[in-house]
Amino acid sequence: MDYFKTQKPEFLFLHLDLVDNAGHKYGWGSHEYLEAVEKTDRMVGQVRALVESMGLKGSTTILLTADHGGKGKGHGGLTMVETEIPWIIIGNGVRQDHEITDQIMQYDTTATMAHVLHLQPSLAGEDGSSLPLSRNDQANGLLTVIPVIAGMRLTG
Repeated sequence: MDYFKTQKPEFLFLHLDLVDNAGHKYGWGSHEYLEAVEKTDRMVGQVRALVESMGLKGSTTILLTADHGGKGKGHGGLTMVETEIPWIIIGNGVRQDHEITDQIMQYDTTATMAHVLHLQPSLAGEDGSSLPLSRNDQANGLLTVIPVIAGMRLTG
């Protein structure tokens, strides 16, 4: 939080891994897992409160997601409980009180963050490699945006 206050980054990636760790150690859906979900929810609430207190709510986008679900103490299968992820986004230009009913894939995260960051996506590699993104079509300015758990774009 101190870094955010003092540096005011234009983009911030937060990896909140309490839930993932609890899932692997105690099992998805266990008491400890649910406690980790509650603690992470409080942490996200603190970030939102900080953004608001700094007057940045109108220029900030927060995306909360995960890289996988889980079953027992593992993942990697193709069941919905292992592949389904939370995908929650708030910010300027994001439709409020709307539930996306279609299936969300990690590809959607990349495309969404590209849009938020005003990046122009180019075609993904045939081998399924990360989607290269270039800012303002600069030939030498390729960036790779990876799926994020919480990302913010700040202006000013």
